[in-house]
Amino acid sequence: MIKLSARPTRRTVLGGFAAAAGTSLLAACQRELPAAPQSPAGSPATLRVVTLDPFSTHNLLDFGLSPVGAQEGLDQAVFPEHRETYAGLPKIGSYFEPDFEAIAALNPELILASSGQAEFRDRLAALAPTTLITAESSSTWPKAAEEVAAATGRQAEHDRLRTAYLERCEEIKARHGYALGRHTWAVAWLATAEGFSVRPTESNGAQVLALAGVRFGRLTEQNDTGKDIVLSWEEADRIADADVICLPGRTDGSKDPTTELALDQAAFQALPAVRAGRVAIFNHITPGSYRNATALADELDTYLTSL
Repeated sequence: MIKLSARPTRRTVLGGFAAAAGTSLLAACQRELPAAPQSPAGSPATLRVVTLDPFSTHNLLDFGLSPVGAQEGLDQAVFPEHRETYAGLPKIGSYFEPDFEAIAALNPELILASSGQAEFRDRLAALAPTTLITAESSSTWPKAAEEVAAATGRQAEHDRLRTAYLERCEEIKARHGYALGRHTWAVAWLATAEGFSVRPTESNGAQVLALAGVRFGRLTEQNDTGKDIVLSWEEADRIADADVICLPGRTDGSKDPTTELALDQAAFQALPAVRAGRVAIFNHITPGSYRNATALADELDTYLTSL
């Protein structure tokens, strides 16, 4: 029996967002939010911004504007070129527990947070103008990138990265049409002792793969909920028609423990794709910005070349 994943609780909503790749499901705050305040006046190059969520942190670093403070916990998810910068930033608490005193001490001119952090909006707005970036799910990462650019005056940087991403996906589709046409895929993650999840086509990583020409197996294609499907290990054969199975890595090159757990399961090892050695471990499978998405496309290109 296929089980749809339950609505995440306040403490589990990040799922693999920070741990697996930095930009996972943020299924919080579905209600309508007040209009975001205008960005403060001044030079975007010198704007003092604090970022409290992964989308904002990843995108701001991509746009070349280092925040003066950022949420903790993205060490294994931040883009490799930004790792040293991120490590040196003052940390202002976690996603669910911002450190308001630390934020105030940084004298920010703008605070970027997530729509999943709406409960903190009034307290944050008392410290500095605050913009809540759309994070209804992992699928909203392109909208989040646009909103971060608009709030910080980095539209040109946004447009350049978006164009490079779109062109890269088109290049892969044209170059690997034969391999893409022969194989179907499934994106699995969040393995536990009980089972694992299969990502929907709307999820952030699956969006990138699809734009580059990847086709998905029946379970993914027939899932019209927009949510992960949770399978027990006894149900692993529901993705047996997938010719390639994708699992998460980490941007720092370390092994993702959920991927290692999946690879150790007899039911997973029995899948035709696994027996044939067609397991793709992508470090950027949960992108939260155009740099991450382009890096995922690069990983796909490399894998297709060897397929």
